[in-house]
Amino acid sequence: MTSLTALLAALVFLQQPINNPPEIADETPACVRSGSRPRLCARVFDDRGVAKVRALFRATGSKPYFATEMTFDGARYCVTLPAPLKGTRGIDYYLEAVDTDFEPTRVAAKALAVSSSCPAPSGPSGDDPTTVSPLQPGEKLLGFEPASFRLPSPSTQGH
Repeated sequence: MTSLTALLAALVFLQQPINNPPEIADETPACVRSGSRPRLCARVFDDRGVAKVRALFRATGSKPYFATEMTFDGARYCVTLPAPLKGTRGIDYYLEAVDTDFEPTRVAAKALAVSSSCPAPSGPSGDDPTTVSPLQPGEKLLGFEPASFRLPSPSTQGH
């Protein structure tokens, strides 16, 4: 490669637009009423397009995080989490997004309090069980009502 060819290749590379990671604006309330299913929502912006948004969560005090995909409702990405058990005091969660160029980002972990004094949820609560995936195979989702979630079948995990 000649010096001129190398210089032209470098100039073409430098003129490529920079890909910024997605930006996440979390719209989740600070608490969820006992006995209801929390709904997490966020607006996600990206200069090239959003490929996937998911929530990672666990009952406060438990070890493993579980992931669930968030769906786009026309304005934002949302997911209804499984119902916390009566003794569950909080839910730790964070949101992550990946753009169409595989550039990831996530928000810092937050705590969602579970309390009977929290306002009643608005919007769809989701009657269908939420599909959740463990980050490590074989983990058990603790602190949530078993009827409110399902694990993917072993043949579809990781795909």
